[in-house]
Amino acid sequence: MAEFSAHCNAILSSADDRAVLASTIYMRKLLSVETNPALDLVVSKGKLVARLCDLIITGSTPAIQFEAAWAVTNISSGSSVHCEAAVGHGAHSKFLHVLANSSNMELKEQCVWGLGNIAGDGVGARDMCLGEGALDAILTCFPHHNAAAAHPPRSFLRNASWAMSNLLRGSPQPPFDDSQRDAMACLGRVFMDACGKAQGKPWACANGDHEVIVDAAWGLSYLTNGSDARLGVICEMSSPSGACPGLVDQLVECLSSPRPNERTPCLRTVGNIVTGNATHVKTVVQAGFLDQVVPLMKDAKRTLRKEACWALSNVTADTNAHKQQVIAVPECARTLLKCIGDSHDIAKEAAYVLANLFEQASVTVVTSGIAAGYLGVLLACTAKNASSSNATTQVCQEGINAVVSMFHGSPPVQDALKAQVQSCAAYPALMKLAVGETRELIEALKETLGADFDKLFETDMSEKAAMAALGAVLDGTAPPVAFGAGSGAQASAKGKTDPAGDASTSNKSAGVSAHKNNDIAAAFAPVAVAAAPLSPQEPEQPLASVELAPDNISDSGSEGSSGDDEVPP
Repeated sequence: MAEFSAHCNAILSSADDRAVLASTIYMRKLLSVETNPALDLVVSKGKLVARLCDLIITGSTPAIQFEAAWAVTNISSGSSVHCEAAVGHGAHSKFLHVLANSSNMELKEQCVWGLGNIAGDGVGARDMCLGEGALDAILTCFPHHNAAAAHPPRSFLRNASWAMSNLLRGSPQPPFDDSQRDAMACLGRVFMDACGKAQGKPWACANGDHEVIVDAAWGLSYLTNGSDARLGVICEMSSPSGACPGLVDQLVECLSSPRPNERTPCLRTVGNIVTGNATHVKTVVQAGFLDQVVPLMKDAKRTLRKEACWALSNVTADTNAHKQQVIAVPECARTLLKCIGDSHDIAKEAAYVLANLFEQASVTVVTSGIAAGYLGVLLACTAKNASSSNATTQVCQEGINAVVSMFHGSPPVQDALKAQVQSCAAYPALMKLAVGETRELIEALKETLGADFDKLFETDMSEKAAMAALGAVLDGTAPPVAFGAGSGAQASAKGKTDPAGDASTSNKSAGVSAHKNNDIAAAFAPVAVAAAPLSPQEPEQPLASVELAPDNISDSGSEGSSGDDEVPP
Protein backbone atom coordinates (compact mmCIF):
# COMPACT_ATOMS: atom_id res chain seq x y z
CA MET A 1 0.00 0.00 0.00
CA ALA A 2 2.92 2.28 0.70
CA GLU A 3 4.26 1.63 -2.79
CA PHE A 4 0.88 2.46 -4.31
CA SER A 5 0.69 5.70 -2.31
CA ALA A 6 4.17 6.73 -3.42
CA HIS A 7 3.33 6.20 -7.09
CA CYS A 8 0.00 7.96 -6.64
CA ASN A 9 1.78 10.99 -5.18
CA ALA A 10 4.32 11.00 -8.01
CA ILE A 11 1.58 11.10 -10.64
CA LEU A 12 -0.27 13.86 -8.79
CA SER A 13 2.60 16.15 -7.89
CA SER A 14 6.00 15.19 -9.32
CA ALA A 15 7.67 17.50 -11.86
CA ASP A 16 10.09 14.74 -12.88
CA ASP A 17 8.95 13.23 -16.21
CA ARG A 18 10.77 9.99 -15.50
CA ALA A 19 9.03 9.58 -12.14
CA VAL A 20 5.64 10.38 -13.66
CA LEU A 21 6.21 7.86 -16.45
CA ALA A 22 7.37 5.13 -14.06
CA SER A 23 4.39 5.68 -11.77
CA THR A 24 1.91 5.76 -14.66
CA ILE A 25 3.34 2.45 -15.92
CA TYR A 26 2.95 1.08 -12.38
CA MET A 27 -0.73 2.05 -12.33
CA ARG A 28 -1.32 0.66 -15.80
CA LYS A 29 0.19 -2.68 -14.78
CA LEU A 30 -1.97 -2.82 -11.65
CA LEU A 31 -5.00 -2.34 -13.89
CA SER A 32 -3.88 -4.89 -16.49
CA VAL A 33 -3.62 -8.06 -14.44
CA GLU A 34 -6.10 -10.70 -15.53
CA THR A 35 -7.25 -11.61 -12.03
CA ASN A 36 -8.60 -8.91 -9.74
CA PRO A 37 -7.13 -5.78 -11.32
CA ALA A 38 -6.90 -2.93 -8.82
CA LEU A 39 -9.87 -1.05 -10.27
CA ASP A 40 -11.58 -0.30 -6.97
CA LEU A 41 -8.36 0.89 -5.39
CA VAL A 42 -7.50 3.25 -8.23
CA VAL A 43 -11.04 4.57 -8.64
CA SER A 44 -11.24 5.25 -4.91
CA LYS A 45 -8.58 7.88 -5.49
CA GLY A 46 -10.68 10.32 -7.48
CA LYS A 47 -7.86 12.78 -7.97
CA LEU A 48 -5.69 10.00 -9.40
CA VAL A 49 -8.27 9.12 -12.08
CA ALA A 50 -8.69 12.80 -12.93
CA ARG A 51 -4.91 13.23 -13.27
CA LEU A 52 -4.56 10.14 -15.49
CA CYS A 53 -7.27 11.52 -17.76
CA ASP A 54 -5.50 14.88 -17.96
CA LEU A 55 -2.17 13.24 -18.79
CA ILE A 56 -3.68 11.77 -21.97
CA ILE A 57 -3.45 15.32 -23.38
CA THR A 58 -1.05 17.19 -21.10
CA GLY A 59 1.58 14.51 -20.58
CA SER A 60 4.96 16.02 -21.42
CA THR A 61 6.10 13.01 -23.46
CA PRO A 62 4.31 10.66 -25.88
CA ALA A 63 5.14 7.76 -23.58
CA ILE A 64 3.35 9.38 -20.61
CA GLN A 65 0.31 10.16 -22.77
CA PHE A 66 0.19 6.59 -24.06
CA GLU A 67 0.54 4.96 -20.64
CA ALA A 68 -2.11 7.26 -19.19
CA ALA A 69 -4.49 6.44 -22.02
CA TRP A 70 -3.82 2.75 -21.49
CA ALA A 71 -4.53 3.02 -17.76
CA VAL A 72 -7.78 4.92 -18.36
CA THR A 73 -8.79 2.41 -21.03
CA ASN A 74 -8.42 -0.32 -18.42
CA ILE A 75 -10.50 1.63 -15.91
CA SER A 76 -13.28 2.00 -18.49
CA SER A 77 -13.23 -1.75 -19.13
CA GLY A 78 -14.45 -2.48 -15.63
CA SER A 79 -17.94 -2.26 -14.19
CA SER A 80 -20.29 0.63 -14.84
CA VAL A 81 -19.07 2.22 -11.61
CA HIS A 82 -15.48 2.14 -12.87
CA CYS A 83 -16.45 3.34 -16.34
CA GLU A 84 -18.50 6.20 -14.89
CA ALA A 85 -15.51 7.26 -12.82
CA ALA A 86 -13.45 7.62 -16.00
CA VAL A 87 -16.26 9.40 -17.84
CA GLY A 88 -16.84 11.67 -14.87
CA HIS A 89 -13.34 13.00 -15.30
CA GLY A 90 -13.74 13.51 -19.03
CA ALA A 91 -12.03 10.37 -20.37
CA HIS A 92 -14.18 10.28 -23.51
CA SER A 93 -13.48 13.94 -24.28
CA LYS A 94 -9.75 13.37 -23.85
CA PHE A 95 -9.86 10.38 -26.18
CA LEU A 96 -11.75 12.40 -28.81
CA HIS A 97 -9.26 15.26 -28.49
CA VAL A 98 -6.42 12.88 -29.33
CA LEU A 99 -8.23 11.51 -32.39
CA ALA A 100 -8.81 15.03 -33.68
CA ASN A 101 -5.36 16.47 -32.98
CA SER A 102 -2.67 13.82 -32.64
CA SER A 103 -0.63 12.12 -35.35
CA ASN A 104 0.62 9.44 -32.93
CA MET A 105 -1.08 6.31 -34.28
CA GLU A 106 -0.21 4.21 -31.24
CA LEU A 107 -1.84 6.76 -28.93
CA LYS A 108 -4.85 7.11 -31.23
CA GLU A 109 -5.34 3.35 -31.24
CA GLN A 110 -5.37 3.27 -27.46
CA CYS A 111 -7.92 6.10 -27.38
CA VAL A 112 -10.14 4.28 -29.89
CA TRP A 113 -10.02 1.25 -27.62
CA GLY A 114 -11.00 3.40 -24.65
CA LEU A 115 -13.94 4.91 -26.55
CA GLY A 116 -15.07 1.41 -27.45
CA ASN A 117 -15.06 0.44 -23.78
CA ILE A 118 -17.07 3.50 -22.80
CA ALA A 119 -19.62 3.01 -25.62
CA GLY A 120 -19.92 -0.63 -24.60
CA ASP A 121 -20.95 0.23 -21.05
CA GLY A 122 -24.58 0.76 -22.05
CA VAL A 123 -26.95 2.67 -24.27
CA GLY A 124 -26.60 5.86 -22.24
CA ALA A 125 -22.81 5.86 -22.57
CA ARG A 126 -23.12 4.95 -26.26
CA ASP A 127 -25.45 7.87 -26.93
CA MET A 128 -23.18 10.24 -25.03
CA CYS A 129 -20.23 9.21 -27.21
CA LEU A 130 -22.31 9.51 -30.37
CA GLY A 131 -23.53 12.92 -29.29
CA GLU A 132 -19.95 14.13 -28.96
CA GLY A 133 -19.02 12.89 -32.44
CA ALA A 134 -17.19 9.67 -31.57
CA LEU A 135 -18.38 7.82 -34.67
CA ASP A 136 -17.21 10.52 -37.05
CA ALA A 137 -13.93 10.85 -35.14
CA ILE A 138 -13.18 7.14 -35.58
CA LEU A 139 -14.27 7.17 -39.21
CA THR A 140 -11.71 9.85 -40.06
CA CYS A 141 -8.97 7.42 -39.02
CA PHE A 142 -9.94 4.90 -41.73
CA PRO A 143 -8.47 5.27 -45.23
CA HIS A 144 -11.60 3.37 -46.27
CA HIS A 145 -13.54 6.54 -45.43
CA ASN A 146 -10.99 9.36 -45.38
CA ALA A 147 -8.63 9.40 -48.35
CA ALA A 148 -6.21 11.60 -46.40
CA ALA A 149 -5.85 9.10 -43.56
CA ALA A 150 -2.61 7.16 -43.28
CA HIS A 151 -2.76 3.39 -43.60
CA PRO A 152 -3.03 2.19 -39.99
CA PRO A 153 -1.57 -1.05 -38.61
CA ARG A 154 -3.92 -4.01 -38.53
CA SER A 155 -4.23 -3.83 -34.77
CA PHE A 156 -5.72 -0.35 -35.20
CA LEU A 157 -8.21 -1.64 -37.77
CA ARG A 158 -9.28 -4.39 -35.38
CA ASN A 159 -9.79 -2.05 -32.45
CA ALA A 160 -11.44 0.67 -34.52
CA SER A 161 -13.84 -1.79 -36.18
CA TRP A 162 -14.72 -3.20 -32.77
CA ALA A 163 -15.17 0.27 -31.25
CA MET A 164 -17.48 1.28 -34.09
CA SER A 165 -19.56 -1.84 -33.54
CA ASN A 166 -20.06 -0.79 -29.90
CA LEU A 167 -21.19 2.64 -31.08
CA LEU A 168 -23.77 1.00 -33.36
CA ARG A 169 -25.21 -1.71 -31.11
CA GLY A 170 -27.82 -1.71 -28.40
CA SER A 171 -31.52 -1.02 -28.09
CA PRO A 172 -33.05 1.41 -28.72
CA GLN A 173 -30.98 1.91 -31.83
CA PRO A 174 -29.40 5.25 -32.61
CA PRO A 175 -31.07 7.00 -35.58
CA PHE A 176 -29.86 6.05 -39.04
CA ASP A 177 -28.27 9.36 -39.96
CA ASP A 178 -25.49 10.42 -42.32
CA SER A 179 -22.82 9.24 -39.87
CA GLN A 180 -24.38 5.79 -39.76
CA ARG A 181 -24.55 5.66 -43.55
CA ASP A 182 -20.87 6.58 -43.67
CA ALA A 183 -20.13 3.90 -41.09
CA MET A 184 -21.97 1.32 -43.20
CA ALA A 185 -19.92 2.21 -46.29
CA CYS A 186 -16.68 2.25 -44.30
CA LEU A 187 -17.32 -1.05 -42.54
CA GLY A 188 -18.39 -2.59 -45.85
CA ARG A 189 -15.08 -1.61 -47.40
CA VAL A 190 -13.14 -2.76 -44.34
CA PHE A 191 -14.97 -6.09 -44.50
CA MET A 192 -14.25 -6.51 -48.22
CA ASP A 193 -10.63 -5.50 -47.63
CA ALA A 194 -10.18 -8.05 -44.84
CA CYS A 195 -11.75 -10.72 -47.07
CA GLY A 196 -9.12 -10.02 -49.72
CA LYS A 197 -11.51 -8.35 -52.16
CA ALA A 198 -9.92 -4.90 -52.29
CA GLN A 199 -6.94 -5.48 -54.54
CA GLY A 200 -5.92 -2.31 -56.29
CA LYS A 201 -7.97 -0.08 -54.02
CA PRO A 202 -6.06 2.80 -52.42
CA TRP A 203 -7.44 1.89 -49.02
CA ALA A 204 -6.51 -1.81 -49.08
CA CYS A 205 -4.56 -2.65 -45.91
CA ALA A 206 -6.32 -5.51 -44.08
CA ASN A 207 -6.15 -8.46 -46.48
CA GLY A 208 -6.87 -11.75 -44.73
CA ASP A 209 -7.37 -10.39 -41.22
CA HIS A 210 -9.86 -12.66 -39.49
CA GLU A 211 -10.52 -10.37 -36.53
CA VAL A 212 -11.31 -7.44 -38.79
CA ILE A 213 -13.76 -9.61 -40.76
CA VAL A 214 -15.58 -10.52 -37.55
CA ASP A 215 -15.76 -7.01 -36.07
CA ALA A 216 -16.73 -5.35 -39.35
CA ALA A 217 -19.45 -7.95 -39.92
CA TRP A 218 -20.87 -7.39 -36.43
CA GLY A 219 -20.98 -3.67 -37.12
CA LEU A 220 -22.86 -4.29 -40.37
CA SER A 221 -25.30 -6.55 -38.52
CA TYR A 222 -26.21 -3.72 -36.14
CA LEU A 223 -26.53 -1.22 -38.98
CA THR A 224 -28.92 -3.51 -40.91
CA ASN A 225 -31.14 -4.27 -37.94
CA GLY A 226 -34.23 -2.18 -38.57
CA SER A 227 -36.09 -0.29 -41.24
CA ASP A 228 -36.23 -0.94 -44.95
CA ALA A 229 -34.31 2.32 -45.39
CA ARG A 230 -31.25 0.73 -43.79
CA LEU A 231 -31.62 -2.37 -45.94
CA GLY A 232 -32.03 -0.33 -49.09
CA VAL A 233 -28.76 1.47 -48.37
CA ILE A 234 -26.69 -1.71 -47.98
CA CYS A 235 -28.23 -3.24 -51.11
CA GLU A 236 -27.53 -0.06 -53.05
CA MET A 237 -23.95 0.04 -51.76
CA SER A 238 -23.49 -3.57 -52.86
CA SER A 239 -24.55 -2.86 -56.45
CA PRO A 240 -21.89 -2.58 -59.19
CA SER A 241 -22.11 1.22 -59.07
CA GLY A 242 -22.36 1.42 -55.28
CA ALA A 243 -19.86 2.47 -52.65
CA CYS A 244 -18.98 -1.14 -51.89
CA PRO A 245 -19.71 -3.37 -54.92
CA GLY A 246 -20.29 -7.03 -54.12
CA LEU A 247 -20.71 -6.54 -50.35
CA VAL A 248 -23.82 -8.71 -50.01
CA ASP A 249 -22.24 -11.38 -52.23
CA GLN A 250 -19.20 -11.44 -49.93
CA LEU A 251 -21.35 -11.68 -46.81
CA VAL A 252 -23.10 -14.68 -48.34
CA GLU A 253 -19.80 -16.21 -49.39
CA CYS A 254 -18.56 -15.99 -45.81
CA LEU A 255 -21.49 -18.14 -44.69
CA SER A 256 -19.36 -21.10 -45.74
CA SER A 257 -16.33 -19.90 -43.75
CA PRO A 258 -14.73 -22.65 -41.65
CA ARG A 259 -14.80 -20.23 -38.70
CA PRO A 260 -18.12 -20.11 -36.79
CA ASN A 261 -17.41 -16.63 -35.46
CA GLU A 262 -17.26 -15.38 -39.06
CA ARG A 263 -20.40 -17.23 -40.12
CA THR A 264 -22.40 -15.86 -37.18
CA PRO A 265 -22.30 -12.08 -37.85
CA CYS A 266 -22.50 -12.62 -41.62
CA LEU A 267 -25.64 -14.73 -41.22
CA ARG A 268 -27.09 -12.12 -38.86
CA THR A 269 -26.51 -9.40 -41.46
CA VAL A 270 -27.92 -11.47 -44.32
CA GLY A 271 -30.87 -12.46 -42.12
CA ASN A 272 -31.56 -8.81 -41.41
CA ILE A 273 -31.57 -7.96 -45.11
CA VAL A 274 -34.19 -10.59 -45.96
CA THR A 275 -36.59 -9.08 -43.42
CA GLY A 276 -37.05 -6.31 -45.97
CA ASN A 277 -38.98 -6.06 -49.21
CA ALA A 278 -38.80 -8.24 -52.30
CA THR A 279 -35.90 -6.26 -53.76
CA HIS A 280 -33.83 -6.82 -50.62
CA VAL A 281 -34.65 -10.54 -50.59
CA LYS A 282 -33.77 -10.78 -54.28
CA THR A 283 -30.35 -9.25 -53.59
CA VAL A 284 -29.58 -11.96 -51.04
CA VAL A 285 -31.02 -14.83 -53.08
CA GLN A 286 -29.09 -13.77 -56.17
CA ALA A 287 -25.93 -13.69 -54.07
CA GLY A 288 -26.33 -17.45 -53.53
CA PHE A 289 -27.88 -17.61 -50.06
CA LEU A 290 -30.04 -20.63 -50.91
CA ASP A 291 -26.90 -22.60 -51.80
CA GLN A 292 -25.62 -21.99 -48.26
CA VAL A 293 -28.76 -22.41 -46.18
CA VAL A 294 -28.92 -26.21 -45.88
CA PRO A 295 -25.39 -26.58 -44.45
CA LEU A 296 -26.19 -23.75 -42.03
CA MET A 297 -29.37 -25.51 -40.87
CA LYS A 298 -27.15 -28.53 -40.13
CA ASP A 299 -24.41 -26.50 -38.42
CA ALA A 300 -22.94 -27.77 -35.17
CA LYS A 301 -23.75 -24.44 -33.51
CA ARG A 302 -27.34 -24.24 -32.36
CA THR A 303 -27.59 -20.48 -32.88
CA LEU A 304 -26.51 -20.82 -36.51
CA ARG A 305 -29.13 -23.52 -37.13
CA LYS A 306 -31.77 -21.30 -35.61
CA GLU A 307 -30.80 -18.16 -37.49
CA ALA A 308 -30.56 -20.06 -40.77
CA CYS A 309 -34.19 -21.15 -40.32
CA TRP A 310 -35.14 -17.60 -39.30
CA ALA A 311 -33.56 -16.14 -42.44
CA LEU A 312 -35.11 -18.81 -44.66
CA SER A 313 -38.56 -18.15 -43.17
CA ASN A 314 -38.31 -14.58 -44.40
CA VAL A 315 -37.47 -15.80 -47.90
CA THR A 316 -40.50 -18.11 -47.93
CA ALA A 317 -42.61 -15.17 -46.71
CA ASP A 318 -41.73 -13.31 -49.90
CA THR A 319 -42.78 -13.68 -53.54
CA ASN A 320 -43.93 -16.84 -55.27
CA ALA A 321 -40.72 -16.83 -57.28
CA HIS A 322 -38.67 -16.97 -54.09
CA LYS A 323 -40.92 -19.65 -52.59
CA GLN A 324 -40.38 -21.75 -55.71
CA GLN A 325 -36.62 -21.30 -55.47
CA VAL A 326 -36.66 -22.55 -51.89
CA ILE A 327 -38.69 -25.60 -52.89
CA ALA A 328 -36.00 -26.43 -55.46
CA VAL A 329 -33.14 -26.38 -52.93
CA PRO A 330 -31.76 -29.93 -52.63
CA GLU A 331 -32.22 -31.58 -49.22
CA CYS A 332 -34.06 -28.56 -47.84
CA ALA A 333 -37.26 -30.38 -46.89
CA ARG A 334 -35.30 -33.26 -45.36
CA THR A 335 -33.19 -30.83 -43.33
CA LEU A 336 -36.29 -29.03 -42.09
CA LEU A 337 -37.62 -32.39 -40.90
CA LYS A 338 -34.52 -32.66 -38.72
CA CYS A 339 -34.95 -29.07 -37.54
CA ILE A 340 -38.46 -29.68 -36.24
CA GLY A 341 -36.97 -32.34 -33.99
CA ASP A 342 -34.34 -29.93 -32.71
CA SER A 343 -34.78 -27.61 -29.72
CA HIS A 344 -38.13 -25.87 -29.47
CA ASP A 345 -36.91 -22.48 -30.65
CA ILE A 346 -35.36 -23.99 -33.79
CA ALA A 347 -38.51 -26.03 -34.44
CA LYS A 348 -40.56 -22.83 -34.23
CA GLU A 349 -38.39 -21.08 -36.81
CA ALA A 350 -38.63 -24.15 -39.06
CA ALA A 351 -42.41 -24.07 -38.68
CA TYR A 352 -42.39 -20.49 -39.94
CA VAL A 353 -40.39 -21.58 -42.99
CA LEU A 354 -43.04 -24.18 -43.80
CA ALA A 355 -46.12 -22.12 -43.01
CA ASN A 356 -44.85 -19.08 -44.89
CA LEU A 357 -44.18 -21.28 -47.91
CA PHE A 358 -47.89 -22.08 -48.27
CA GLU A 359 -49.32 -18.78 -47.07
CA GLN A 360 -50.54 -16.66 -50.00
CA ALA A 361 -48.82 -18.96 -52.47
CA SER A 362 -49.89 -19.65 -56.04
CA VAL A 363 -51.38 -22.99 -57.06
CA THR A 364 -48.06 -23.90 -58.68
CA VAL A 365 -46.13 -23.19 -55.50
CA VAL A 366 -48.56 -25.15 -53.33
CA THR A 367 -48.55 -28.18 -55.63
CA SER A 368 -44.77 -28.07 -55.93
CA GLY A 369 -44.38 -27.72 -52.17
CA ILE A 370 -46.64 -30.69 -51.55
CA ALA A 371 -44.81 -32.77 -54.14
CA ALA A 372 -41.43 -31.92 -52.64
CA GLY A 373 -42.56 -33.05 -49.19
CA TYR A 374 -42.87 -29.68 -47.47
CA LEU A 375 -46.47 -30.30 -46.44
CA GLY A 376 -45.40 -33.62 -44.97
CA VAL A 377 -42.81 -31.85 -42.85
CA LEU A 378 -45.40 -29.28 -41.79
CA LEU A 379 -47.73 -32.12 -40.74
CA ALA A 380 -44.88 -33.74 -38.81
CA CYS A 381 -44.19 -30.45 -37.01
CA THR A 382 -47.88 -30.15 -36.20
CA ALA A 383 -48.02 -33.69 -34.83
CA LYS A 384 -44.97 -33.12 -32.62
CA ASN A 385 -46.60 -30.06 -31.08
CA ALA A 386 -50.20 -31.28 -31.05
CA SER A 387 -50.22 -31.96 -27.31
CA SER A 388 -49.28 -28.36 -26.43
CA SER A 389 -50.99 -25.14 -27.37
CA ASN A 390 -47.90 -23.09 -28.12
CA ALA A 391 -46.76 -20.61 -30.75
CA THR A 392 -45.39 -23.38 -32.97
CA THR A 393 -48.77 -25.12 -33.04
CA GLN A 394 -50.45 -21.87 -34.07
CA VAL A 395 -47.92 -21.29 -36.83
CA CYS A 396 -48.45 -24.83 -38.17
CA GLN A 397 -52.22 -24.34 -38.09
CA GLU A 398 -51.90 -21.23 -40.28
CA GLY A 399 -49.89 -23.14 -42.85
CA ILE A 400 -52.35 -26.05 -42.93
CA ASN A 401 -55.28 -23.66 -43.23
CA ALA A 402 -53.62 -22.10 -46.27
CA VAL A 403 -53.43 -25.51 -47.94
CA VAL A 404 -57.03 -26.29 -47.05
CA SER A 405 -58.25 -23.01 -48.55
CA MET A 406 -56.34 -23.78 -51.74
CA PHE A 407 -57.48 -27.42 -51.78
CA HIS A 408 -61.12 -26.53 -52.37
CA GLY A 409 -61.60 -25.68 -56.01
CA SER A 410 -58.05 -26.50 -57.13
CA PRO A 411 -57.72 -29.91 -58.83
CA PRO A 412 -53.91 -29.67 -59.10
CA VAL A 413 -53.62 -29.24 -55.32
CA GLN A 414 -56.10 -32.05 -54.75
CA ASP A 415 -54.15 -34.35 -57.05
CA ALA A 416 -50.86 -33.43 -55.39
CA LEU A 417 -52.09 -34.21 -51.88
CA LYS A 418 -53.93 -37.36 -52.94
CA ALA A 419 -50.72 -38.64 -54.51
CA GLN A 420 -48.75 -38.09 -51.31
CA VAL A 421 -51.39 -39.64 -49.08
CA GLN A 422 -51.68 -42.68 -51.34
CA SER A 423 -47.91 -43.21 -51.60
CA CYS A 424 -46.80 -42.62 -48.01
CA ALA A 425 -48.63 -43.90 -44.93
CA ALA A 426 -46.96 -41.15 -42.89
CA TYR A 427 -49.37 -38.53 -44.25
CA PRO A 428 -52.64 -39.97 -42.89
CA ALA A 429 -50.83 -41.07 -39.72
CA LEU A 430 -49.52 -37.56 -39.02
CA MET A 431 -52.92 -36.04 -39.76
CA LYS A 432 -54.53 -38.38 -37.25
CA LEU A 433 -51.88 -37.60 -34.63
CA ALA A 434 -52.66 -33.89 -34.97
CA VAL A 435 -56.37 -34.22 -35.65
CA GLY A 436 -57.17 -31.06 -33.71
CA GLU A 437 -55.22 -28.99 -36.23
CA THR A 438 -55.79 -31.12 -39.33
CA ARG A 439 -59.49 -31.89 -39.02
CA GLU A 440 -60.48 -29.64 -41.94
CA LEU A 441 -57.77 -31.14 -44.13
CA ILE A 442 -58.92 -34.67 -43.28
CA GLU A 443 -62.52 -33.76 -44.08
CA ALA A 444 -61.46 -32.29 -47.42
CA LEU A 445 -59.54 -35.45 -48.27
CA LYS A 446 -62.47 -37.62 -47.24
CA GLU A 447 -64.63 -35.94 -49.86
CA THR A 448 -61.94 -36.30 -52.51
CA LEU A 449 -60.74 -39.83 -51.80
CA GLY A 450 -64.19 -41.35 -51.47
CA ALA A 451 -64.08 -45.11 -50.89
CA ASP A 452 -60.27 -45.11 -50.56
CA PHE A 453 -60.38 -42.84 -47.52
CA ASP A 454 -61.18 -45.46 -44.88
CA LYS A 455 -58.50 -47.80 -46.17
CA LEU A 456 -55.81 -45.11 -46.22
CA PHE A 457 -56.69 -43.78 -42.77
CA GLU A 458 -57.34 -47.06 -40.95
CA THR A 459 -53.72 -47.86 -40.04
CA ASP A 460 -52.36 -46.38 -36.82
CA MET A 461 -48.69 -45.39 -36.67
CA SER A 462 -46.65 -43.86 -33.89
CA GLU A 463 -45.16 -40.42 -34.31
CA LYS A 464 -41.68 -41.92 -34.45
CA ALA A 465 -42.66 -44.42 -37.13
CA ALA A 466 -44.47 -41.78 -39.15
CA MET A 467 -41.44 -39.47 -39.00
CA ALA A 468 -39.20 -42.32 -40.14
CA ALA A 469 -41.52 -43.15 -43.04
CA LEU A 470 -41.63 -39.52 -44.13
CA GLY A 471 -37.85 -39.28 -43.83
CA ALA A 472 -37.47 -42.30 -46.09
CA VAL A 473 -39.56 -40.59 -48.76
CA LEU A 474 -37.57 -37.38 -48.47
CA ASP A 475 -34.30 -39.32 -48.54
CA GLY A 476 -35.39 -41.06 -51.72
CA THR A 477 -35.26 -44.51 -50.16
CA ALA A 478 -39.04 -44.76 -50.66
CA PRO A 479 -40.41 -44.25 -54.17
CA PRO A 480 -41.81 -40.75 -54.75
CA VAL A 481 -44.95 -40.15 -56.80
CA ALA A 482 -44.78 -37.91 -59.86
CA PHE A 483 -47.68 -35.82 -61.01
CA GLY A 484 -48.43 -32.67 -62.97
CA ALA A 485 -47.77 -29.57 -60.89
CA GLY A 486 -50.44 -27.68 -62.75
CA SER A 487 -50.97 -23.97 -62.60
CA GLY A 488 -53.63 -21.63 -61.51
CA ALA A 489 -54.53 -18.22 -60.30
CA GLN A 490 -52.65 -16.65 -57.44
CA ALA A 491 -54.30 -17.05 -54.07
CA SER A 492 -55.99 -13.91 -52.87
CA ALA A 493 -53.63 -11.64 -51.00
CA LYS A 494 -54.68 -11.03 -47.43
CA GLY A 495 -52.01 -8.50 -46.54
CA LYS A 496 -49.75 -8.77 -43.58
CA THR A 497 -48.95 -6.89 -40.42
CA ASP A 498 -45.58 -7.12 -38.74
CA PRO A 499 -45.17 -7.22 -34.96
CA ALA A 500 -44.96 -3.43 -34.84
CA GLY A 501 -48.28 -3.17 -36.65
CA ASP A 502 -46.98 -1.73 -39.91
CA ALA A 503 -48.73 -2.90 -43.06
CA SER A 504 -46.51 -4.69 -45.54
CA THR A 505 -46.78 -5.62 -49.19
CA SER A 506 -49.58 -7.95 -50.16
CA ASN A 507 -47.38 -10.78 -51.35
CA LYS A 508 -46.11 -11.46 -47.85
CA SER A 509 -47.35 -14.15 -45.56
CA ALA A 510 -50.41 -13.21 -43.53
CA GLY A 511 -51.64 -13.73 -40.01
CA VAL A 512 -49.54 -15.53 -37.42
CA SER A 513 -47.17 -16.83 -40.07
CA ALA A 514 -46.11 -13.33 -41.08
CA HIS A 515 -42.52 -13.72 -40.03
CA LYS A 516 -40.95 -10.69 -41.70
CA ASN A 517 -39.46 -9.29 -38.55
CA ASN A 518 -36.23 -8.57 -36.70
CA ASP A 519 -36.96 -10.59 -33.57
CA ILE A 520 -33.69 -12.50 -33.56
CA ALA A 521 -31.51 -9.56 -34.48
CA ALA A 522 -33.10 -7.37 -31.86
CA ALA A 523 -32.55 -9.92 -29.13
CA PHE A 524 -28.91 -10.34 -30.10
CA ALA A 525 -27.93 -6.77 -29.30
CA PRO A 526 -25.88 -7.12 -26.13
CA VAL A 527 -23.50 -4.36 -25.16
CA ALA A 528 -19.90 -5.52 -25.10
CA VAL A 529 -17.17 -4.39 -22.75
CA ALA A 530 -13.56 -4.98 -23.71
CA ALA A 531 -11.09 -6.75 -21.51
CA ALA A 532 -8.31 -4.64 -20.13
CA PRO A 533 -5.53 -4.68 -22.72
CA LEU A 534 -2.37 -6.44 -21.67
CA SER A 535 -0.18 -5.14 -24.46
CA PRO A 536 -0.67 -2.52 -27.14
CA GLN A 537 1.06 -4.70 -29.71
CA GLU A 538 -1.07 -7.80 -29.06
CA PRO A 539 -4.52 -6.67 -27.92
CA GLU A 540 -6.71 -9.30 -26.40
CA GLN A 541 -10.07 -10.21 -27.93
CA PRO A 542 -12.62 -8.19 -25.93
CA LEU A 543 -14.85 -10.04 -23.53
CA ALA A 544 -18.59 -9.56 -23.70
CA SER A 545 -21.26 -8.76 -21.18
CA VAL A 546 -24.92 -8.89 -22.09
CA GLU A 547 -27.27 -6.01 -21.41
CA LEU A 548 -30.74 -7.45 -21.70
CA ALA A 549 -33.81 -5.55 -22.70
CA PRO A 550 -36.78 -6.32 -20.42
CA ASP A 551 -38.14 -9.05 -22.71
CA ASN A 552 -34.86 -10.24 -24.20
CA ILE A 553 -32.78 -13.25 -23.43
CA SER A 554 -29.74 -14.60 -25.15
CA ASP A 555 -31.52 -15.99 -28.20
CA SER A 556 -34.62 -14.91 -30.10
CA GLY A 557 -36.36 -13.34 -27.15
CA SER A 558 -38.73 -16.28 -26.73
CA GLU A 559 -36.72 -19.26 -25.62
CA GLY A 560 -33.78 -20.08 -23.39
CA SER A 561 -30.23 -20.73 -24.44
CA SER A 562 -28.59 -24.11 -24.65
CA GLY A 563 -25.31 -22.59 -23.57
CA ASP A 564 -23.51 -22.49 -26.92
CA ASP A 565 -24.85 -19.14 -28.08
CA GLU A 566 -22.18 -16.94 -29.55
CA VAL A 567 -22.20 -13.41 -28.24
CA PRO A 568 -20.73 -10.63 -30.38
CA PRO A 569 -17.15 -9.88 -29.42
